[in-house]
Amino acid sequence: MRRLCLLLALLLAPLAAGADDVDVRTLLTETGGRLEWNSLLQTGVLTAGGNRIVFAVNAPWIVVNSSLKIQTAGVRRENGRIVFPEATAASIKNVLAGGDAAPRTYRIAAIVLDPGHGGRDSGASYSYVIDGKTVRISEKDIVLRIGQMLLGMLKKRFPDKTVLMTRTRDVTLPLEERPAVANAIPLKDDEAVIYISLHTNASLSRTARGFEVWYLTSTYRRDLVPASAVDTEYRDILPIMNSMQEEEFTRESVLLARMILGELQSAVGGETDNRGMKEGEWLVVRKAKMPSILIEFGFVSNREEAVKLTSTPYLQKLSGAVYNGVSAFIERFERSKAFTE
Repeated sequence: MRRLCLLLALLLAPLAAGADDVDVRTLLTETGGRLEWNSLLQTGVLTAGGNRIVFAVNAPWIVVNSSLKIQTAGVRRENGRIVFPEATAASIKNVLAGGDAAPRTYRIAAIVLDPGHGGRDSGASYSYVIDGKTVRISEKDIVLRIGQMLLGMLKKRFPDKTVLMTRTRDVTLPLEERPAVANAIPLKDDEAVIYISLHTNASLSRTARGFEVWYLTSTYRRDLVPASAVDTEYRDILPIMNSMQEEEFTRESVLLARMILGELQSAVGGETDNRGMKEGEWLVVRKAKMPSILIEFGFVSNREEAVKLTSTPYLQKLSGAVYNGVSAFIERFERSKAFTE
């Protein structure tokens, strides 16, 4: 399990700490660190130099780089302040100075592309008369072609990463098996996977058109942190750790969705509608235990757009846009050490 990161800014009252305590503002000044605070969960992440320290108010430990546990008398909230016991502050400063844990380099180790439907399941499918012939245009075929284009580009761009598709041909694949492919990829503590589900859309309105990118509803909670990852005596704080991991994945999913949406706008925004980013609880993103998104490339129910979605040049634009968005996300993720710098 890799780093845990939170999203809310820290607001601190400018009061002095007790004689044996170290105020977090002082700790940040002395270490050059940065703190992200969740006032609802009473949890924080302190980062500096690629290291991260996760703590919760009154918990008997702090976690360094998702692996090293340091016992503590407990971080406290007092009159609006966050204060650390003197010994705990000393341990943190030692870690951030490189004494107890080497900085992590954090990388995206794998990219999983999931072309929706397949085999007996055609997905959105419509027949149109084109040049005097009746042509059946199906979602399963469109997204497989986009996936194949993407697979080639990403493998060439990232030869050091695992890049794979849940299906590489026209076969039926149960929904549960799709995210399971990504969940089964072995990872080190400083590695991550991203999961991208590929789809086309349909509507009762034959004029509906455009692309959109979905991510998991921010309030949805998955079981992301296994009980085996937490010592028995600390199982009572497992829900807190799980929520912290969920918030991290939400943050990264939103960023990935935003980058890909921007690239789709640049590539085909002049030819169709940008329907924006949306939250949803699609099964495949609910079951994926990682940053995950679902892309709808266009409406097969719209004759004009359906014909475009059979055009190789148009599909190349779409796959190129996703490639650019994924590449930009990976570059930013790795350059910033998983957004800690």
